[in-house]
Amino acid sequence: MRITNIIWMFLLLTSMGATAFVPGDNCCSYDKNGCKDGLWVERLSENLTKIVHYSHGEENGIVRVLNTLSNQLYIIGEMHNGEMCGTWLYFDDENNLLMKCEDFHKKNTRIPSSHNYSVKCAPRNCYCTLYYSNGRIKERGRLFFFEDPQMDDSGEYGIWELFDTEGVLIKTVKYE
Repeated sequence: MRITNIIWMFLLLTSMGATAFVPGDNCCSYDKNGCKDGLWVERLSENLTKIVHYSHGEENGIVRVLNTLSNQLYIIGEMHNGEMCGTWLYFDDENNLLMKCEDFHKKNTRIPSSHNYSVKCAPRNCYCTLYYSNGRIKERGRLFFFEDPQMDDSGEYGIWELFDTEGVLIKTVKYE
């Protein structure tokens, strides 16, 4: 396990008290301007709950998304002034790491013509690594995205490396 993963696990374990919150707990507050402030527990769907700290209406700090049916971590990452930063980890229902995103940039990223979008640029990008359920790297490269790298409006650009289930590089693709 790499040191960054150990640090993330430490942060998660030291903040596990937040998993005791359930939607409806009285922990959500507003500042004098009516903006979200402090720790918030937000229900995203029937089985997903987000625990996040707000500062004057902007998400700041560690964000945790929990599957409330299985009480498992689904996503953990960091926000700074409402923008994704640091390292984001996405997990499946068996707690296998699915995707790691890091090196976030807020700048216009030219969308390759192979993606057939009506717009020519996306406002954000990050470096993304996808994993097989056995823990080996499946593929890695840069993603453009609009709100979240996991959304359907994200896509590959630049050079991507594709690996087989044993972790052997099988192909390099360039998205132009």
